[in-house]
Amino acid sequence: ISQLGYAAEELIGQSVLKVFHPEDRKTVLAQVEQLLKSGSDTGTWTIKKVCKDGTEIWVNEVARLMEWPEGRPVILILCENITDRKLAEMALAESETKLRAIFEQSRDAIGVSRAGTHVIVNPAYVKLFSYEDESELFGTSILNLIVPGERDRIAGNVQRREGGEGASQLYETRGLRKDGTEFDMEVSASTYELDNENYTLIYQHKLADGL
Repeated sequence: ISQLGYAAEELIGQSVLKVFHPEDRKTVLAQVEQLLKSGSDTGTWTIKKVCKDGTEIWVNEVARLMEWPEGRPVILILCENITDRKLAEMALAESETKLRAIFEQSRDAIGVSRAGTHVIVNPAYVKLFSYEDESELFGTSILNLIVPGERDRIAGNVQRREGGEGASQLYETRGLRKDGTEFDMEVSASTYELDNENYTLIYQHKLADGL
């Protein structure tokens, strides 16, 4: 009650729906109905509530079905305010959506590799090397897209980068398309760590004199 900004006497005798967001009230009723019909004595859900001053908060609720001394069923609800966590999750999801859009729509050929193996590539990357679909590249070596005469040099860069040693971040090499044709390209590589594993983010573009 204190988190919602109400005094106890302001809510006693009022519908429980009073503190729930209008958009969620039907959901609340459905969840309560399901709890009563299921035969289970507990239920959990995440939902929005509205404070007295109009502020919206997110809560995790654990509902327990109990029997009042007079034999009437009552529902005891325990609430945890998770607003900060929920907002952080929503912000992260929004950022990921925006980054995904940029990644997919970029004219630059962008790929991510781990230990020299493709993890993810964008449509421009697929097109640059004349493949039909990104699935053809997932799990394959990045060296497959480099002409044989350059592979030892590039493999050395990959090994040094994976080992945390100094390696060229901007360099030129020759790319190899699916159909076997070659072209000059410039590569920009940077590394990052995720879940204790090193990944390499690569930007590639075809040089004009390689057209």
